[in-house]
Order: sequence, then structure tokens, then C-alpha cells
Amino acid sequence: MIDIKLIRENPELVNKGLENKNDKNRVDEILVLDSERREKLQLVEDLKAKRNSASQEIGKLKKAGESTDSIMAEMKQVSLMILKV
Repeated sequence: MIDIKLIRENPELVNKGLENKNDKNRVDEILVLDSERREKLQLVEDLKAKRNSASQEIGKLKKAGESTDSIMAEMKQVSLMILKV
């Protein structure tokens, strides 16, 4: 198996190696898929950070006896977005 880091950093070298083995060149496809994966991971991490921040805010609001309904509804949507990614 080829390390994705090697493919990212040296796509030409990997292409040449595949050509030498008469294998189908799919490096460009792999790089596109890897990029999409990394973008989705970043999106999920951002959404989780937002959810964690809101959880702290909810705790403060509940302690103060204030309503958390709007934040709870928003975080429910964030959780659904996380699942869809």
C-alpha cells in the first residue's frame, strides 16, 4: 500500500512507478478524493467545536435560570449536519 502522504507530496514519482508496473494511473483521482475527505473532516471538526462551545453556553444559561430552547434547537441541527457529512 502506498502512503497517502507520499502521493500528496510526490504525485509524479507515484505516477512514474505505476507506469513502470503497467498499472492504471489513478493518482489524480486519489488526490481529489483525499482533498474531499480532508475538507469534510475539517467541517466536522468545526461543527463539533461549535457544539462544544454551545454546550458550555447552555450550562451557563441553565445555571442562570434562562431559556436554552433556541440554542438547543440550533445544536440539534448542528448534530444532524455532523451525521450527514
